[in-house]
Amino acid sequence: MKPAFARVLLVLAAAGLAWAVWRLLDLRFTTGDIYPRGSTFRADPQGARAYFESLQQLPGPKVSQSLEPVHRLGNGADTTLFLLSSDPLDHEWLSSRNAGELDDFLAQGGRLVITVNENSLSTADIGTNHWLRTPPLGATNVSGRPFGTSLATHWRFAFTKASGTNSTNVTFVTATAAAAPDLPRALPWPASLRLAGLDTNWTVLYADEHGPVLVTRASGRGWIILSGSDHFHSNAALRTDRSPALLAWLPGPASRIVFDETHLGTELNPGIMTLARRYRLHGLGAGLLILAALFIWQQASSLVPRHDGEVAAGEAVIAQDSATGFLNLLRRAVPVAELVPRCFDAWRHSVGRTRPDLAPRIAAMQDLVNLENARPPKARNPLEVYRRLTALLHRR
Repeated sequence: MKPAFARVLLVLAAAGLAWAVWRLLDLRFTTGDIYPRGSTFRADPQGARAYFESLQQLPGPKVSQSLEPVHRLGNGADTTLFLLSSDPLDHEWLSSRNAGELDDFLAQGGRLVITVNENSLSTADIGTNHWLRTPPLGATNVSGRPFGTSLATHWRFAFTKASGTNSTNVTFVTATAAAAPDLPRALPWPASLRLAGLDTNWTVLYADEHGPVLVTRASGRGWIILSGSDHFHSNAALRTDRSPALLAWLPGPASRIVFDETHLGTELNPGIMTLARRYRLHGLGAGLLILAALFIWQQASSLVPRHDGEVAAGEAVIAQDSATGFLNLLRRAVPVAELVPRCFDAWRHSVGRTRPDLAPRIAAMQDLVNLENARPPKARNPLEVYRRLTALLHRR
């Protein structure tokens, strides 16, 4: 096989591999199945991308995703924060700091919507007053950090399982007298979880004979809305059994709607490239790459053009004596027309001080040099001038 043909095949194979990898990553990020259930980045049935993009189409409120800690939200007034498909017993995400920040968010008038991922709870987790069971004092998580609290512990709620129901059997829950008039009177509810262990601060909005499924409570100037299911806002529910009135009621009258992703494990960790994109340092990065390329090039091959008289690497060098080296130096540094004047100046400064008796001859020789300098460079004859200077010096 010819080398040129082999190089072409190698380039084509590399291009095909790069395209395949790009296509695979594009498909994964487009569907979003690499993200957890309930993520607004997911476009498959378990995600909430359709609900997120639907709210974005509404005039008025500003809808966004949050990949940063809660304290980055700023003032909670006129803001609705969604914690979709949460694990209510997760002691990793809700640290004591996060819990305080959520309380501040609510105290400023924020609206917090929490939906529960039923699949995150095991059979042992489902029981009245399960929130009383907290990690031992001083226990640490897999990251070595102390355990925090949990949503269920912080706001005092637990779960029970409705007998004879599961996620495949759709039952209907009915609205209570406390539900807003614009909410539907009945909702399809496929989840088997029911809320329990609620104190008197909670107000039930939807329930059935097995218990409440959607509740709310005031906290400071804000409100908490808690749902025992995350099905109604999923992409699958928006396609098959939509509840538009409930979905429109959840954000409330807020002018800012934020979908948190950090509680699902999707968090932005700013690095050098993140900061570069944020502060538009693309030109600086390109300049650094160019400088690096020039440095590598300079190390591989000098940027100064090679002199014609330089000896190439590997060529033999013939030894020369000092006189020959001096002549080569003069040829490079002194033009032919300037050779006699410069040599005479150097001789006059070195000899004139020690031989005052030569002063008249040196003056005559200087006149001859000046006469020669007055002539055009091409008309000068250095050899003839040198002979005349020598004759003046040795005249008797």
